[in-house]
Amino acid sequence: MKTGRIDESLHVFTRVLVSVIVRMIGLSMSMTGALIATNKTKAFSEAYDLIQWGMEFFDSISKEENSYLSKVKVTLLILKAMCLACLKEYEDMRNSVDEAYSLAQEYDKNPTNSLSGKIKFWHANEDFKPALYDDLGQSAVDSIEKLLALDDNEPFPESVVKKITEVKKYWESIKKEDERTAYR
Repeated sequence: MKTGRIDESLHVFTRVLVSVIVRMIGLSMSMTGALIATNKTKAFSEAYDLIQWGMEFFDSISKEENSYLSKVKVTLLILKAMCLACLKEYEDMRNSVDEAYSLAQEYDKNPTNSLSGKIKFWHANEDFKPALYDDLGQSAVDSIEKLLALDDNEPFPESVVKKITEVKKYWESIKKEDERTAYR
């Protein structure tokens, strides 16, 4: 195979593979929400495992540079915290929120939706947006806020909302502490 054809093939393979990854993570996040909504301990554990798998997968393909993957990982960490709150694993829940906030602050210093060169197998000729639809807000911190808003549009029954409220309370305490230290 000639070099030009190989390069063209790698470009196409990269585009398709990244599109599949984005779709897979989107489906995983949707399924996590559905599992949490069942309000069953087994489903909370399955949702946690699904999110863990997604984060481990992201870590395995990422070059650990600031990219759109960072913002998505913030979302995964908050979903993980929600699962942990439902499982009453509050220490791990707080650690997950802390990690999400730290990553969100880092991302928000230099936000980018680029994937070009940010994943280990990038061979596309240019950056592209593989069906990226992000309605969580401009910043990664906004994403946390939106996820924890728990408005009436959420599919969660009231009993689940009460459990997830532990995540929101902890998040609010972190923000208040940050505000206090910013004024010192």
